[in-house]
Amino acid sequence: MSDDIAEHYRQIISALGEDPNREGLRDTPKRAAKAMQFLNAGYSQSLETIINGAVFESETDEMVLVKDIELYSMCEHHLCPSLVNAILLICQTAKC
Repeated sequence: MSDDIAEHYRQIISALGEDPNREGLRDTPKRAAKAMQFLNAGYSQSLETIINGAVFESETDEMVLVKDIELYSMCEHHLCPSLVNAILLICQTAKC
């Protein structure tokens, strides 16, 4: 599939008036295809595999803070990638 995607990028580069065989662009279709596959890899992943049994009961009443969670997403309207660093704060009781 990567070769198909790379060929489409090559056609896009050419349609934009650039020479896809130019030294600076020669490997760009392959790099763009690889990036697109990485940014959309979540569609083929299983949530159960990612969580790996990490959901469990807890008796603690403390807050849990997880920082620097990298999230990759794709704007489906423009096909523009975005990278977000998220912070997750979990309050396990009403005291938070």
